[in-house]
Amino acid sequence: MRRFLDGHPGRQDTLGVMVVVILGMLLALALALVVVALVAIPAAREGDTLLTVEGQERVADTVTAAREKVSSSR
Repeated sequence: MRRFLDGHPGRQDTLGVMVVVILGMLLALALALVVVALVAIPAAREGDTLLTVEGQERVADTVTAAREKVSSSR
């Protein structure tokens, strides 16, 4: 690890650091998914929508624009 801090990492040191970074990112992603699930699933069961009316309109507009763009490129 000392060589990594000096700016001259060896192959093993770099691999170990990258594994730690990737595992940290996966842990953060898993935590985010758990939080979303804890909030979104009960809200959906109660009948709440996940998006506001304006958000739903924007999604619909985006999907329509994407479909038109795809169909015009064929």
